[in-house]
Amino acid sequence: AAGIHTLPTNRITIRNMVITGFSGGDGILVEGTNSSNIYDNLISNNKNGIRLIPTVCSSSAPIRCGTSASGPPFAPNAIHVTDNQITSNAQWAIFEDTVMVGHGLSETLNNLYMGNDFEANGVGAISGENPERARNSKPSNVVT
Repeated sequence: AAGIHTLPTNRITIRNMVITGFSGGDGILVEGTNSSNIYDNLISNNKNGIRLIPTVCSSSAPIRCGTSASGPPFAPNAIHVTDNQITSNAQWAIFEDTVMVGHGLSETLNNLYMGNDFEANGVGAISGENPERARNSKPSNVVT
């Protein structure tokens, strides 16, 4: 289970929240969501702080999303993660999970990580990047 779980839609804002204690899940799970903002939150002591995953959703009722659904694909794009404290998560501060590469999906595009405090996350700050690259490519993030 995740603290907050978003599904395919546009323009969601998550702000001023304390999201903590989801040791078996993600603080925020962004599943196929587009053009959204995550800012000014405390996200700590979860499996992953924020996890972005692509999904497929059925096109008839009841709507179901997930890797076993059939229908149009959705990737989490243009997710702006700014000015958060993302600390002490067991794995990643931010995990861009590509569980469904294929299905006509691109990997995540135009996501922005700026002004965040990434401290004491088990594996690292941002998946797919070593800590030095994350520090240099996103100079306003604090990575320790």
